[in-house]
Amino acid sequence: MKKLILILIVVQVILFLIFGAIGIIKAYIKYELGYSDTNDDVVYDESNVKYFLKDDGTYLAIIEGEEQITSFKLPATRNDKSLTEVEIGRNVTSIPPSAFEDCIYLNKVTIGTDVREIFKDAFANCTALMSITIPETVTYVDAYAFSACYRLAEIINRSDCTIAPPYTLGVHNGESRIFRSDGFVYYSYNGECSLINYFGTESEVVLPNELGGEIYRINTFAFGKTGVRSLTVPECVRAVGDRAFYGCDRLVSVTLPSAVTDIGIYAFANCSSLNSVQLPSELTTVAGALFDGCTALENIILPASVTTIGNYAFSNCTALSNIGLPEGLVKVGDHTFEGCTSLRELELPVTLEAIGFGAFSGCESLVSIELPDSVTSVSTAAFEGCLNLERVTVGKGVTSIGYAAFGGCERLESVEFKDVSTWYEVNDKKDTEYELDVSDSAKNAEKLKSAETDLMNHLNGAYYTLKKR
Repeated sequence: MKKLILILIVVQVILFLIFGAIGIIKAYIKYELGYSDTNDDVVYDESNVKYFLKDDGTYLAIIEGEEQITSFKLPATRNDKSLTEVEIGRNVTSIPPSAFEDCIYLNKVTIGTDVREIFKDAFANCTALMSITIPETVTYVDAYAFSACYRLAEIINRSDCTIAPPYTLGVHNGESRIFRSDGFVYYSYNGECSLINYFGTESEVVLPNELGGEIYRINTFAFGKTGVRSLTVPECVRAVGDRAFYGCDRLVSVTLPSAVTDIGIYAFANCSSLNSVQLPSELTTVAGALFDGCTALENIILPASVTTIGNYAFSNCTALSNIGLPEGLVKVGDHTFEGCTSLRELELPVTLEAIGFGAFSGCESLVSIELPDSVTSVSTAAFEGCLNLERVTVGKGVTSIGYAAFGGCERLESVEFKDVSTWYEVNDKKDTEYELDVSDSAKNAEKLKSAETDLMNHLNGAYYTLKKR
């Protein structure tokens, strides 16, 4: 009897140790990975894909199986915006095309050593992903595997594949170069530092004044689609990357110091609440689509140093009623002010030489335009659809006016040419040209406003250019 009691005690102790160890393992898993392996935390389990609920309410997806997996698909019924972490586990040999495309909150990916191939758009538009490690077993990575991963600052590449996504700051085989400080995330290497993300909770953000003595740049999409309301940028910032503040629909004001000499395309595009901007005094180029879709922007003064305004720079800024174009401006790009329906006054500087395709098309509030003598070319559809435009003065330097430059300007009454010498209507497609009399401003208006840039006119060869010989 004593032996039996002793055996039962030993068994109980062993069972206690076993279940205790299981509990410790589960607690460790929950603490380290943010999920539990209990069935209560598995919210989806099908076709080698499991979703686990993490403590923060987001999901971890684990893809693995008992046999080789060459393709898999995330569940269409689950909201992928809540997927923040992925583990690609055993027997997964390929990451298929568009596997994690548009998982915009995905910020951590672990790729297992069974993976051999990563296909096109596998992680496309995973805009929260900042770093990823490619294991040495991988033999193929498609050139577009990480397309539109604007925050992907580094790829730690253990493989022999050549990987060079356009927005990645570094592809290397060492330790991560990313670090965090006071709600900001940075990438630093060889004395060059870039701010790549913002995790703070403040809506009125003041960027740090130098970082360990280093100057730095605001990198691509660093604040993209965050809730930042205002931003103060110190002198130690030298550049603002493409799409740095794209889609910040609460951003109201921005002041950029004179030290900033480079601002990337789309940097403030679709900041629909932005109404106050101070651009750096030494800026020479207003980048393409810089303020595209900033529908609350009412006026802006461009620095005297600006010589070029890029394509779509202010397109669809529907509240923009006044803009100061500096003396020294040489070119207005294609579609630059397209759809600026509130723009009433426009004084073109005497240094301007070229007006791009559709540059002011759809500016319905413009009443009059005077093209200075410095302008040599007015491109196709430059002022098309300016419904209230009544008067145009064409400077002496203009030698070319593109088709439908004033097409659809219904109220156009007068187009006065300062130089009425020899003008021709030239149709390159039909290889014809006709001499024109441009001395009658009313007749000029009737001819110019009747042209339309529709597809049929293009196909049947109706497009023509006015040229001065």
